[in-house]
Amino acid sequence: MLHFFIITHILSAIILIIPTVIIPLLVKYIKTLPNLKRLFKISNLLSRFSKLGGIILFVSGFGIMWAAKIGFSQMWLNVSIILVVILEIIAALIAPKKMKSIGNYILAYQGREIPKEFNEMMKEITPYNGIIHLITIAIMLLMIFKPF
Repeated sequence: MLHFFIITHILSAIILIIPTVIIPLLVKYIKTLPNLKRLFKISNLLSRFSKLGGIILFVSGFGIMWAAKIGFSQMWLNVSIILVVILEIIAALIAPKKMKSIGNYILAYQGREIPKEFNEMMKEITPYNGIIHLITIAIMLLMIFKPF
């Protein structure tokens, strides 16, 4: 049973990381409006998987705790849980609302070039993406090294 939870945990982490970490990084390198629109369409589709991945990640993490009989006895695990909750609040509630408004603007935009307002709009979401990336790295480091 423990192996099932571990495999599920790793796969759900991958499902969660792709839309929340990789898509925002790709936005920086898009140079044409059609490609930007395509990326936002893909992002909208993947955001559904992101939310599901977050839920499965959380449940499978508790499954690992139950199957390994470690409960809340380890500080690195408790810190990880707190960071995951913060990450989910930002990645599933705050950032998607901002990205959706930007995405809707881009998808409705009729010009040929990426609008100048796009860069200003993206500056609003950049701090959230930075926090998401830092928390993701911190959680992975805690899971790998189990420092305390």
